[in-house]
Amino acid sequence: MLLQGTLDDGTPVTLPGIVPKLQDTPGQVRSSAPTLGQHTDAVLEAHGIDAGTRAEWRRLGII
Repeated sequence: MLLQGTLDDGTPVTLPGIVPKLQDTPGQVRSSAPTLGQHTDAVLEAHGIDAGTRAEWRRLGII
């Protein structure tokens, strides 16, 4: 089974359905997968990379 969903920007996406199908605790899709780079800043910041370094890495095409 495939489900239809949307990304945060409104782009439609097809998502795999929930397996297995449980009667008492049915699963649900809460969100789609993150887009490329969506969490890059948060992850790098959590690892101590400051905003200036991240900006330089973007300028160089590293991220």
